Amino acid sequence: MNYSFLFLISSLLFVFSLLLSANIWISDTDETTQYLTIFFTLFFLYLLIRVIKIYVKVDLNRKDKTLHVKKFFSSKIYKIDELIRWEDLSNTYRVNYNRVVLYFKEEKLDIFDHSDSHGVSELHYYLKKHFQDFEK
Repeated sequence: MNYSFLFLISSLLFVFSLLLSANIWISDTDETTQYLTIFFTLFFLYLLIRVIKIYVKVDLNRKDKTLHVKKFFSSKIYKIDELIRWEDLSNTYRVNYNRVVLYFKEEKLDIFDHSDSHGVSELHYYLKKHFQDFEK
């Protein structure tokens, strides 16, 4: 599923539930309705945070052997030479997606291809080709 569609839907649901809960809280309604709208508002906020957390853009520079990972609020450059091991957790059965877990010296990096399918597919192919013996 397209990442921008997920982000749009989750943010619209959150804003709608926030407006609905504010309207119900101001009006004279029973407590059960108020608590249910607050619950749904918090639930849609949770969904929005989950969608923001899976956002990733991957840029693999083969010449410098660096991996530039851009997340929603941060970005970092990793050196492929510092890769200790990696795991291929891709699912090709019901829902086709690539998931790669990279273990560097001080950090574990979990990458899905929800927002950048081309970059993660290229990284997956590169790791399969050059780092097959590191896969565990």
